[in-house]
Amino acid sequence: MRYSTPANLPPVAGHGVIDTDHLLVAIMHQEASIGSAVLLDLAISRKRAELAMQQLHPSLDAPPDPPEQSTALGKALELAVDESRWLGQHYIGTEHLLLGIVRGGGGQAPELMRALGINAEQVRRRARRMIQLGVTEIDMDAARMMARLSELSRRTLTAAEQVAARNGHAEVTVAHLLLVLSQEQRSVCSRILRECGFHPDELEASFQKENPTTGGSVDAIVNMAVDEADRLGSLYTGTDHMLLSICLHPRGARLLRMYGAQPDAVERRIRDALQR
Repeated sequence: MRYSTPANLPPVAGHGVIDTDHLLVAIMHQEASIGSAVLLDLAISRKRAELAMQQLHPSLDAPPDPPEQSTALGKALELAVDESRWLGQHYIGTEHLLLGIVRGGGGQAPELMRALGINAEQVRRRARRMIQLGVTEIDMDAARMMARLSELSRRTLTAAEQVAARNGHAEVTVAHLLLVLSQEQRSVCSRILRECGFHPDELEASFQKENPTTGGSVDAIVNMAVDEADRLGSLYTGTDHMLLSICLHPRGARLLRMYGAQPDAVERRIRDALQR
């Protein structure tokens, strides 16, 4: 069985025991993982989680090196293996670790979740939904391009996955991403699309058709967006780079035209925004 687990736990300076809350925060550090996407979907700030975690443990002047592993953490890891086997999968990913943490219910993870305003059922439901979509850690690595995507870009991809799931679609496509970009008010993309005459309601209605035009897998757009960000000298790949890539991709451009926007006009406005 192959493992895809957090390579490093978060800072535990002064802590005598590594517990389930440390594992929960470690999952958040794996920015290209399913587990991290689940927690981001719950609008959890990693910094806030780290601060809350520190408050759950006394700081020792001479902690053991390395710190001991709590019984609850060991149980959560065992349950993660059990969850993966029960689901018929052949690796242990962050999604299974999350399921192991909430199923075990031990250690300090429940206290940390309470401090963050979330509960085990929310985590369980979202993790299982991602698994039911057929998403794997390998897919997420390719789609999210590790830490190259901005936090808003990652949230946008997560939202696109949710749109696909809500409509019973097995694949996350350019159409799902375009709809989310048109609705994401924190991004300049929604304003540009609106000003260029794009009709998101018509695109959303098309998902109910038997064979909607989807633009194909979203992976090509994400890869193009990363390349565009590199070409423009950006450190991170933002939602604006994603929309630019949709304009440049033949299938993406076709979708824009189908729902009222001219790709050239959208591209000009995006490039203007990127130069500011």
